[in-house]
Amino acid sequence: MKSDTQSNRITGSIVLPVASPLGAYLGRLGAIIPSDGSQPCAALAVAPQDARFVIVDADEVNNLATLEPLDPGHQSRVELSGECAAGDRLSCDQQGRVVATDENLAILMAEEPGVDGQLVLVRPIISRTIGPVGPQGEAGLDGNPGDPGPQGDPGLGEGSTLPGDVDWEALDIEVVGPPGPQGEVGPQGPGGHNPCIQGAYDPQQSYVATDMVTCNGILYMALTDSTGADPETNPANWQPLAGATGPQGAPASYAFAGTWSDLTEYNVND
Repeated sequence: MKSDTQSNRITGSIVLPVASPLGAYLGRLGAIIPSDGSQPCAALAVAPQDARFVIVDADEVNNLATLEPLDPGHQSRVELSGECAAGDRLSCDQQGRVVATDENLAILMAEEPGVDGQLVLVRPIISRTIGPVGPQGEAGLDGNPGDPGPQGDPGLGEGSTLPGDVDWEALDIEVVGPPGPQGEVGPQGPGGHNPCIQGAYDPQQSYVATDMVTCNGILYMALTDSTGADPETNPANWQPLAGATGPQGAPASYAFAGTWSDLTEYNVND
């Protein structure tokens, strides 16, 4: 049975809508998945690559869940399936529980021994944590143009009757040699930055592109590097992901132009 004295350490937790009720899965591994093609929502993690959070609270009245990020700098408590010893490598089963596994599949390390159903103390394994693919890096610079090729030997055009010892320089005819060799490939562009959840927005903290924060109940993603740019008033720096509603569009206007005539020029919305 789960111990009432054990609890998750909440650091930088976030609140999101749920794909399905999560009240029965407190203390298990969670994930953020897209919902209806745009707004992210909280869900139970069913595979190691999806396990990025611990489900620490659920509001089933309002269909919300609180997720605590798995942070290599902090310990968390997660429900154990089976048994483990301190130092065992752990993975995620299809019910969001941690289970002892071989090192190649491990995402967490047990900080203490545990038995089935216990909220065991764990810490992420940095070298085994696989983040989402970052955005494509910028293209490298174009290589320098190749050196011009050597001048080709002069020749006679098809059907020409000019002798082979024609003074071509006197005729002022431009002769173009073959193309030069391909230039070298430019250097590799910089790598992408994986999304990182930073908790509640702090105007004193510096953020980089793809950082995620919450502000007044809304989840935002940074579009640029910034410091002190409030997400609610700086849409060029932040994009709302969950809990935000866009502004009302302007009404369309129409102009009645009478009976149609092929001699009349019409405008849009006539």
